[in-house]
Amino acid sequence: MKLLLVLLSVASVSGLVLVCPVDAEVGKLGEGEIRKTIDLNPSSEAADLIAQGVTRVKGVEINQTTDRLELILETAAGGERLVPLILPEGNDLVIDILDATLAFSIRNGVTETNPAPGISRIMVNKVDDSSIRLTITGEKQAPSAEVVLGRDDLVLSITPEGTTAEQTPDEEIEVIATGEAEDNDYDVDEATTATRTDTPIRDIPQSIQVIPRQVLEDQNTQRIQDALQNVSGVTKQGNYGGTDAGGFNLRGFTQEVTFRNGLRDNTFYSITDVANIDRIEVLKGPASVLFGQAEPGGIINIITKQPLSEPYYSISFSAGNFDFYRPAIDLSGPLNEDKSLLYRFNLAYQNSESFRDFNATERILVAPSLSWKISDRTTLDFDFEYLYNQFTFDRGIPAIGDRPADIPIERFLGYPSLDDYSGTHYRAGYRFEHQFNDNLSLRNAFFASSFKDAGPSVDNNGSLIDDQFLPKAFYDGEGIRENYTLQTDLFGKFHTGKISHQLLFGVDLNRITAYNNFPGTALPNIDIFNPNYNVTLPSELDPSLFISRVSSLGIYLQDQVTLADNLKLLVGGRLDFSEQEDISPLDGETSEQSDDAFSPRVGIVYQPLPPISLYASYSRSFQ
Repeated sequence: MKLLLVLLSVASVSGLVLVCPVDAEVGKLGEGEIRKTIDLNPSSEAADLIAQGVTRVKGVEINQTTDRLELILETAAGGERLVPLILPEGNDLVIDILDATLAFSIRNGVTETNPAPGISRIMVNKVDDSSIRLTITGEKQAPSAEVVLGRDDLVLSITPEGTTAEQTPDEEIEVIATGEAEDNDYDVDEATTATRTDTPIRDIPQSIQVIPRQVLEDQNTQRIQDALQNVSGVTKQGNYGGTDAGGFNLRGFTQEVTFRNGLRDNTFYSITDVANIDRIEVLKGPASVLFGQAEPGGIINIITKQPLSEPYYSISFSAGNFDFYRPAIDLSGPLNEDKSLLYRFNLAYQNSESFRDFNATERILVAPSLSWKISDRTTLDFDFEYLYNQFTFDRGIPAIGDRPADIPIERFLGYPSLDDYSGTHYRAGYRFEHQFNDNLSLRNAFFASSFKDAGPSVDNNGSLIDDQFLPKAFYDGEGIRENYTLQTDLFGKFHTGKISHQLLFGVDLNRITAYNNFPGTALPNIDIFNPNYNVTLPSELDPSLFISRVSSLGIYLQDQVTLADNLKLLVGGRLDFSEQEDISPLDGETSEQSDDAFSPRVGIVYQPLPPISLYASYSRSFQ
C-alpha cells in the first residue's frame, strides 16, 4: 500500500490537507512539484525516511477552540521527529505515526468521547513498540486535520465535518495525501440498531453483530438466510414452501418480522433480496425500547444501500448449476456539480431451475434511491423498491418416523400443472434530517410496505397416511399485507459537569393490515413412492376470507451517558399502546383486543483496556 505525498503551492483543493511550516523538515517548495512515495508499512522503506530512534510520547492534550480541536502529543525529543501518515476510513481519520511509542502510564492508549460537536471520539493507541495510531471519528464523516511540525510537540488542528481552516499562503505549504487504504471491510466498529445513533459497538451494553457488504460479496450471498448463517444464535424458521420467505429464530424465539433502516418491514410471507443490502445488523436480546413489538430473542435490521457522493458503477453476473444465472447492476453518484443531489440505482434479475423436479424461480428487483442535501444541516432521502418473485410452492419430503422418507431427493410431491404462484413487494419511504445546531437535531421518517402473493398453488393437507399417501389441497386467491410506519426522533447533546449525555426522544406510529382470501379444496392424495401428476383443475372452491388490523403507538426516551472515558451508562424506557382487530366476514365474527406495556432498559459498560468491554444490562420486550 503506497501513500503519495504531493508538495505544491497553497491553493484551494478538496481532500485531506496537512499544513506544515516552510522550514519543517518534510520538504521545501522549489520551482516545480516535489513528489515522494512512502510505504505505510513500518517495516518497509518508510521507516528509513524518518530519523533513527523511537520518540517517546509523554502525554496527550486536547484543547478546544471555537471551530476546531487541537490535539497535542507531548514528546521528549521534539515533534519534528514525528512523521504522520494519514488516511480517511469512512467516518474515521486514521493517523499512523512511525518510530514513536507511548511513554505515559496508560500504555494501551487513551480515549476521549464526544470531545467537541461534530467529533464523536478520539483514540490514541500503541500499535507496537515503534508506532502509534490516532483515530479521530466524525459524527457523519471523517474530520480534516492540519499537522504542525517544527516545535517541541506535534500539534494536530482538527476541524469537524470535513471543513478546512483558513490558510496563510505566505507561510504554509500543503501536503495532499492520496492513496488506497488497506481497509478491513469485515471489521465494523459502529452500528445504529442498538441506539439509533452512530455508537461504537464496544460502547453498547448488548450483543450486536454486523454482516457488512464485503461479506455478502465475498460469499456471493443470494439469500438473506445464507448471510445470517454468519451470526451465532440465529437460524431460519421455515421458508414457506421454498419461497425464501419465513421468519428467523433468535436465541430460541421466533421473530417473523425484520426491520429495514430501523423501521418495521415485512412479515413472515414476504421476501428480501440481497442486491439492495449494504449490511445486516443483528441485535440480540430484548429490543422493544426502540423498536416496539418484538420477541425477546432480538431483531434483524437490514440497512439498504445509500447514494454515494462519488461516481460508482458495478456490473456483476453469477451463474451456477441447474441453469442458475443472475445479472446485477449497481450505479451511484452525484446528479449536479455541487453534489447536493445524489442517486443510487440497483437492478437485479435471477432465473434458475432446481435440484427438485418441476421447481423454478424467477425474480426481478428494481431499487432506486435519491438523496438531497438541502443545506449543510438538512438532508432529505427517498427510496423505493420493487421486487417480483415467481416460484413453485414446494413443501419438500415428508418424514417417516424420525427420518425423511426413502425417496429420491429431487422428487416433487405436488401437482405442477396447478402451480403458478408469485409474490410482489413494494417498499417506499423517506427520511428527513435537520440539525438545528451542533447539539440538537431532528429526524423524521416514513416507510410503507405492501406485499401481495397470488395465484394457484398446491399445499399439504394433513399428515402422511400409511407412510405412503400424502394429502394435498388446492388454493387460488390472493393475500395482501400492508405496513405503514411514521417515526420522529429528537437528538440532543449536553453536559452536566464533566458527564456528557446523548439524549434521544422519539414517537412512532405503526399500522399493519392483512387481507387473506384463499378459497381452496382437497385434491387426490399423492403416492410419494409412485406419484401420478395427472389431475384436473378443481371447478369449485370453498371460500376463505380473513382480515386483521393492528395499530400501535410508541413513545420512548433514551440517554447515553459517558461517566468517564472507560465507563458508559445507557438508560431508556418505552410506552406501547396497541389495538388489534380480527374479522371473519364469512361468519360475521369480529374479535378485538387492546394492550399497553412499559419496556425498560438499563446497561453499563466498563472498559479496563481499549480492546475489552465488560457490560451488564437489563431489558424487556413486548409482543
